[in-house]
Parts: sequence; structure tokens; C-alpha cells
Amino acid sequence: MERIYFYMRYIKLLSITKFNYKHLRHLTTLKKINLKFDFKNSINLLSGLVALKLIANQTPTLQKEILKSKKKFKPTIKGCFVSLTSSNMYYFLDKLIHLYLPNLQFFKGFLFKDLNKDNYYYQIEDISIFPELEDEFENFILLKNLKMDFYFASKNSVENRFFFQLCNIPMI
Repeated sequence: MERIYFYMRYIKLLSITKFNYKHLRHLTTLKKINLKFDFKNSINLLSGLVALKLIANQTPTLQKEILKSKKKFKPTIKGCFVSLTSSNMYYFLDKLIHLYLPNLQFFKGFLFKDLNKDNYYYQIEDISIFPELEDEFENFILLKNLKMDFYFASKNSVENRFFFQLCNIPMI
């Protein structure tokens, strides 16, 4: 936990000095991290919910999509996700940097896809890197593609990339 608070103080201090902020409310901050599994069918739904609960230590929610057709609304389950904020978010980020990423084979760095200046997206194809899933891994074999969305409160993407650089997240 101490490392998380160190990151928060260290990132704030270096961001203030580099970008010459006049007020702390202009500071680049990570608002939340979303972890999600998308499903084409609901066979993997239960294993996806359990996997997100084990990985994030937070109860996931279902992602629904409502299909409209002539006076009928059919809600279908599209996937499941969990939104990490505040200390849970930094705790997951710390585990991602020091525990999960070193387990990825042939990992050179993130190739972030810019959604816009505030959001970044990355997809982990092999979920076997999560040690929380090792005991019951046969239940999670069919799960693929954990999507991670990083949401920032910032002025531009240069500040966001600086945040990742300070967190020692390798980028390509």
C-alpha cells in the first residue's frame, strides 16, 4: 500500500514541476480503470464474472445491450466489467506493473490505442498471467481478451503518456 501512495505523491510532484500547473485541479489524474470481458454468447458469462472478481477484488456488473425491434425490447448481455477507482485503481495498477506484466511472454511494452485525449485502451489476450486465476485455471480456459480502459482527467495526451512513463509502464 505504501508504494501506491508513493506513486500518487511522486506523480503529482513531477507533473507539477514539468507542466507548470498553476492550480492542483489542472493536474493530470487517472480517474478510473475499467476491466471488461465481451461475450458473443453467454456461455462464458459466469467464468468472466468470477475472473473479474478474483482479479480486481471488486464485484463486477453485467454489460447489457437493448435491441429494439417493433415494440419489443430485448435486453441481451454483452459482457461484464468492473470499474476501479481511487485506491483500488492504484492497487491494481501497482499489481499490473510489478506482478502481471513481467509474466507476459514477448512483452516489449504497451501499444496504446488512443480513443481520444482522455482514454487509452489495451487488451490482454492471455489471462493466464494473473496468479489469482491459477488455482482454478481450467474454469477460465475459454476466456480471452481482457480489455483495460484507462480514463484520465487531463488537458492533452502528452500529460497522459508522461503519467504512464512515471509509473514505469513501458510504451512502444
